[in-house]
Amino acid sequence: MMKKIAHPLFEIQIPGSFELRDQSDVGIWAENRDATYENQWPLVSAVILRLNDLNDDIYKGDTWQERFEDSCLSIYFKSEKLSGQNKKLKGFDSYVVKAHTDATFQKTHFKINYLFAAIILDDDHYLEFRAVHEKTSDGYLEAWAIASLDSLEIFGDASVRSQAWRMHLIALEEEERAHQDKLASMTHREPEKKVFKAEIPKDGKEVFKVGDFDFEFVAKETNISIGAMSRDIQLTIKAKTKEVKKAIQTKVLDDYPGDGTVTLTFPAKGIHENGQPKGQMYFEEEKTNAPLFLHARSEGFDYTLAFSGSLTFDNGWVLLKGEMTKSYHNKAYPIFVAKKMDMSVLKWSDYRFSSMEEAYTASPNEVRYLLLQNPSFTKLPEALFGFKNLEELTIHQKSNSWEEEKLPFNQFQKELGQLVKLKKLHISGAALEQLPESIGLLTDLEQLNVSQTFIQDMPNSIWQLPKLKYLWLSSNKLTSISDTINLPSLQNISLDKNELTTLPESLAKQPQLKRIKLEGNPLEHLPEAFNAIKEIELSMEDKLRLLDFDYKGADENGLVAWDDSVFWSHYDDELVAEIDLVIKENELEEYDKALKPMVKKAVGFKHISEEDYKAIGNHRFGGMPDLPENIPYPRFGENWREGKNDYIYEFIGQINCAEIAHLQDYLPRTGTLFFFLETMHNIYGGVNNPGKIIYVEDNAKLASGKRFNFTDEDYFEMFDEGYQGFKVSATKMNSAPSFYASYANKHLFSGESAKIKDDDKLLDALYDTFENPINEKNPFEYAVNAHGFTQHEAPELQASLAKKGNPEDWVTLLVVTSAGDMQWSDAGDIFYVIHKSDLAKKDFSNVFVTLESS
Repeated sequence: MMKKIAHPLFEIQIPGSFELRDQSDVGIWAENRDATYENQWPLVSAVILRLNDLNDDIYKGDTWQERFEDSCLSIYFKSEKLSGQNKKLKGFDSYVVKAHTDATFQKTHFKINYLFAAIILDDDHYLEFRAVHEKTSDGYLEAWAIASLDSLEIFGDASVRSQAWRMHLIALEEEERAHQDKLASMTHREPEKKVFKAEIPKDGKEVFKVGDFDFEFVAKETNISIGAMSRDIQLTIKAKTKEVKKAIQTKVLDDYPGDGTVTLTFPAKGIHENGQPKGQMYFEEEKTNAPLFLHARSEGFDYTLAFSGSLTFDNGWVLLKGEMTKSYHNKAYPIFVAKKMDMSVLKWSDYRFSSMEEAYTASPNEVRYLLLQNPSFTKLPEALFGFKNLEELTIHQKSNSWEEEKLPFNQFQKELGQLVKLKKLHISGAALEQLPESIGLLTDLEQLNVSQTFIQDMPNSIWQLPKLKYLWLSSNKLTSISDTINLPSLQNISLDKNELTTLPESLAKQPQLKRIKLEGNPLEHLPEAFNAIKEIELSMEDKLRLLDFDYKGADENGLVAWDDSVFWSHYDDELVAEIDLVIKENELEEYDKALKPMVKKAVGFKHISEEDYKAIGNHRFGGMPDLPENIPYPRFGENWREGKNDYIYEFIGQINCAEIAHLQDYLPRTGTLFFFLETMHNIYGGVNNPGKIIYVEDNAKLASGKRFNFTDEDYFEMFDEGYQGFKVSATKMNSAPSFYASYANKHLFSGESAKIKDDDKLLDALYDTFENPINEKNPFEYAVNAHGFTQHEAPELQASLAKKGNPEDWVTLLVVTSAGDMQWSDAGDIFYVIHKSDLAKKDFSNVFVTLESS
């Protein structure tokens, strides 16, 4: 059922379940907070606005339609346009935008649809319509949103709307004046530091009270434990009030989830005393200061509130006393929580003790994890050798000046070898000059980190530890390491920032070794065997100097010749004209020969509309691929879910090479390229290449992707059944490089361009005078052979460092921005990078994939 809302300037029908939240001289706002929703209740608004305000510099775009889009999308979390359409509404020129949010923030996945419309009423005014609601099961707009938009009836003329705007501005001025008067009446002074001391209730009754509201504990979800990863106390208190609406109205509780439930989560450490947690910590806006650096969390409270006060452990009681408040306003609600907890559930052998004083209060057999930060001793306390079950020992300097100042700890006694259960030993920032040979008795040791010390030579015994997987020896004074090495489990070794001139061949021959860090050493030579190591972290200059760094091709059969000119815009008369214009407009003529060769001849793709699968083999991003029926959908890994054997790749997109053959000369002239991804998180964490490309040479063999039907359980991680599919258009375009990290990307500056590589002042200015003017003319959602923004190494350089070869011989086959239904980390871009020789061979089996994000 719809109901009619009459406003002096218009009339609109909204669902009967909606309540009018606000009405002004120029518009109405309504919502339905009683609806069933996860994160966003339905909203609708209709407001008369001034057309001239769309010309404000804060909105991006060349047309009023583009600026209107930006004005709407910019205020919603990771909102993305799905479609935009010019149309007539009740005889008025209008522009209707459909958009959505489908992204995760702090473990909450938001799935929201938007319908925006700008209805041009006269030369000075337009009506802005907005409808917001969560996605339906089919992903489409709720019917009420379109019905409300279609129901609009406009009253009055331009003079009536102008008068309404004047009245609106007067009302705003009165509100602002009242606000300023209130501020002026307040006495501004620094508040005194509040001290909150909590005591166990004399009547022994448990309490949870915030302001005027009483809460009842949710027993099943109120607990205390020792975190398996953090190894500190993890306290969770959950409670619920019956006065839900009043608590929301008074801004104690948030309207999400809106059921009156709140949760407080606190970590705690340094509080063990004779088998019980005992002590007090003070939090300000849910954070503690040094040396604890703990972060609490509150859920269910109004977003403007955070806990400040004391957390006390006393004789089995947990006591919270303080305020729910924040420093930027005067709103504060007193909070007091007293809860008797069963402390017998705490398994102290899983706890990380944070000082010798704390460890002394425990049974020596319970001390398995010990972290000593900035200790004052010069050698290990004798009592430490009594901790026979010790598995992890960390002695850590936390300081901003560790290079100049070291911990006084300068001696490891031979008794270290008595701690035979040690699996992890981490020492950093100490004044150590040597380690004892007895370290070789620690045959269970899996991780050894001795960094930022004065040690020049490591004992031979550490090179014989049978279970050692990770060895970090960074920022010491090492000049050499043993020739006799037998570390059968070693996977990763860091030797960076030492004084090494070479390394023994025996190190490279350890059977499990995959990664070596070597930067910052005066290396003169490396044995041939090091060419077999998969990952060696060195500068490009050192890799070329010390290793066989030639790329052998994806098939290991060497390279073929390619025409490099096809990748660059200055060989294309049409594209170079645009570069010439930018150079002239920004008075860069003296750098003409340096800048032109740096611009790539790219192909950009932009959304046209949602995919309907009416065509086979069209350019498509998201949705499902038009693979031939004889090519199975690609799969990987082992799926842990019942009834599932493996995972399917996420489909990223398909590019019809034949349809863009006239726009470029580096892709195959026929067929279609299909791009897949295991999961975004495997780009950095995966064992194998996380990307996959399938090339089908004959488009006549393609079959509609509409036949594929997967669920989120088929994927490694997907919230839906794949990404929303979009049709896209293709355009030849210029792509200018980013000079932000030019210090790292020297490969950009070849030939004439080398003249500007050290001109920092010019490079800084080129963003505004060259890079941005070119790239703003060529926007895209996806692109082939485009430069990418990076804060460090460019994608091509990353590919070179990972797979060998010169960085200038690698090319970005595809960049995928955070567009449409795809969100890569913090609105980042994913790059598929291929060697130019492999591209010439049409061999897509060794493509490098990386993610760039802010």
